[in-house]
Parts: sequence; structure tokens; C-alpha cells
Amino acid sequence: MKDKLGTNILATLSSLLLTCIAGGAHAPANAETRAETKPEEFAEARQVFEQYKKLDLASDVKLIELYAPAATIEAGVERERGDIRWQKLDRDGLAKEIAAAFKDEHLGALKNEESFGHPKFKKTELAGKPAVEVTFHGSSGHAGVKMTWFLQQDKSGSWLIVNEKSVTYNKRKAQPQ
Repeated sequence: MKDKLGTNILATLSSLLLTCIAGGAHAPANAETRAETKPEEFAEARQVFEQYKKLDLASDVKLIELYAPAATIEAGVERERGDIRWQKLDRDGLAKEIAAAFKDEHLGALKNEESFGHPKFKKTELAGKPAVEVTFHGSSGHAGVKMTWFLQQDKSGSWLIVNEKSVTYNKRKAQPQ
């Protein structure tokens, strides 16, 4: 069963992808995945995911507060010839893209077409510190997105998105791995 979610996340990604620049696909530095563990171990990460959905549905720009101040974002779009075009952003750049996407009436009209599958959680490390990797897929019309987040605790103990990597693709073609 898929959770319904407003098109804002795909709208934001679409907005980002319209201004993509060429780049390369790189995994976050020092990320090593460990075996998946019990769901209750990921309560905080699930709360971040659910809060993200809630703010996205409400077109609330406070969504950016779920990102660490030094967060890195890589947004890619799979092109017809099969390569991926990348754009790298920091939190401030993403905030501008989110605000623009939430104001775009044409993107808002797609709101009822978007759905997200259930997220998967894994314990991992990033930059030598404990982290949680969150992966999920979303779709709207013929477009799909594969999203990967790395969450870490800040000094106050709050879990924040420190790294995001997304790839938007045509669902008529094979999904990216």
C-alpha cells in the first residue's frame, strides 16, 4: 500500500532538475551500510520522514528545518540517453527551490497524482559518526524519484537530514538502482 503525498516533493525536484548542471554520481564520503535492524530502532528517523510528509502536504517552507545547516543535496535527473544530470545544492539553495516550488500553481495542480512507497531504514555511518540511511520511492504521472537520505543527530539530539541524493526518472524506463 502506498501513502498519498502532495506533489510538492516531486515539484521541488522537478524545479531543481530544470536547472540541473552536469556532474557525477558519488556516494556520500565514508558511508558504509550495515544489516537492517528492528523497526523500533528507527522511531526517530520515521518521525523525520512523517514530519517531512506532513510539511510537504501543507506546502510549508518549514520543511527546510528538517535539514542540517551544513546539509548537502544532490539532485539528478535521468535523461533520455540514459545518463544522469546532477545539481548540487546546500541547504540555502534548497530552501529557495522549495519556496519557489510551493508557490508554483502549475506544480501544485499535480498534488493529487503523487504517491510514495514506504521508507526503508538502515543503520550506517557517515563521516565516522552513526547515521540512519532512509530510502524511498515516489511517483507522479510518468515520473518517479528514488530518494536517499542520511540522518544524524545534532548537538541537541534532534535527527536531521545531513545528506540527500535523489534521482528522478521516467517510469516507462527501468528504475535506477
